[in-house]
Amino acid sequence: MKNILLSVVMLIFSSSSILSQDEIYFTQHATLTINGNYNDQAVKMQTNDLSIKLDYETTEIIIRFQLGTLETNFDPIIEYLHNNLKEVVFKGELGLEFINTKKHPPLNFDFQGWLELPEEKKLIKGKGELHHIGDSDQIACMLGLVLNLNFKELDIELPVKFEDDFEVIVTNAILQTDKF
Repeated sequence: MKNILLSVVMLIFSSSSILSQDEIYFTQHATLTINGNYNDQAVKMQTNDLSIKLDYETTEIIIRFQLGTLETNFDPIIEYLHNNLKEVVFKGELGLEFINTKKHPPLNFDFQGWLELPEEKKLIKGKGELHHIGDSDQIACMLGLVLNLNFKELDIELPVKFEDDFEVIVTNAILQTDKF
């Protein structure tokens, strides 16, 4: 019975958990979507294997994923992605005083940080939103981040020639906390 109870508790918190008493949370299954164009055709790549470490007090954020976890139905790039074990990391700070998990209107903010690609590091900026969710025992808010980036400026070369501009969208659930 003890093992069953422990398994249920671990299952509930498998995708999000507190790392320490400092209000740092870790999510293993956030979503990242990349929207781009190839010869006037919309191309979408997505992963649900995005890990996010977020400090609710300082709003410092670390986002990581392996390129090989991106899924797409765009055939010319599927093999390239699935054979690519390189990790992409973003380390930055959200433009909020703290992560507010109490009831609040939608919060819009800017954010910036370093995008660490396998060969180099680039400073990037984006826009974010924090939306409170009412009546949930575990989830307080939904965090959305949007980055408008450019393959050429980031020195990213792919096996097929996409249009240079692309959009990255990150979506993550923010857990309840009594502190904020």
